[in-house]
Amino acid sequence: MPESQCLSVPLKPGETDTFLAWVEKARTEHRHDMLRILRLEGMIAETMCLDRSPKGDRLILYTSARDLAHAAQVMEASDHPFDIETREIIARTWDLTDVRPLSVLFEAVGPFE
Repeated sequence: MPESQCLSVPLKPGETDTFLAWVEKARTEHRHDMLRILRLEGMIAETMCLDRSPKGDRLILYTSARDLAHAAQVMEASDHPFDIETREIIARTWDLTDVRPLSVLFEAVGPFE
């Protein structure tokens, strides 16, 4: 059975545009690299949403995988340039001191017939 999690991650002040530019680059120029690591991690789904607020911007990150711990280990161990860049952008733009888990209240995975 897949595992899933949803996290609210604050973006460091002044780093939202940097992070959004990297996401766009990952979605377009490096889409094949992004799909490669997701496949190696055993990911089933990954969704990123942006919550903008006067108190600061937060990334809402939903992930689902066969094994979330394995997925994290694969990403940490990878020496592929895109994965190194991903870890660097996370270190630069995410405030990992205030990550909040959100409750996944309902999850349905298709196909629905």
